[in-house]
Amino acid sequence: MREQLERHPAVVATRGSPDGHYADVTVDIDPAYFGRDATSASLRVTWQPDPRFPPGTSLEDRQRTSLTSNFNIHYQESSGFDCGVHLEPNPHVEGHLHYQERMSSDAEYDYDEASIEATAPVGVLWEVRAVLADRLHDE
Repeated sequence: MREQLERHPAVVATRGSPDGHYADVTVDIDPAYFGRDATSASLRVTWQPDPRFPPGTSLEDRQRTSLTSNFNIHYQESSGFDCGVHLEPNPHVEGHLHYQERMSSDAEYDYDEASIEATAPVGVLWEVRAVLADRLHDE
């Protein structure tokens, strides 16, 4: 994942943990690449391979994605704006896979359904990266 992220032209630096496994990668992003006015931005990718879906996860939620991992891919700016695609349990949203966004750090998140066609981690990363890039250019 870290190597894939380093290939993107907006990436300034990456770091991951635990060392050598990178289940959690943080990326410094140049927000100007997306036409943003923020002074700094980051992308955090957290990947949990093969977790069990939480009790009560509906069959529909399981079928919306063939992924067997929980993840979140979340963008954050110094302006307070942040957004991301998450496949993880969240008591504030219906469904296991969702997009969330807020305009400032003191605002409430807005949640929307999301869908992912990719099933491998690198494919998911690039598909979500495209979703986030489109959103950042639209803002």
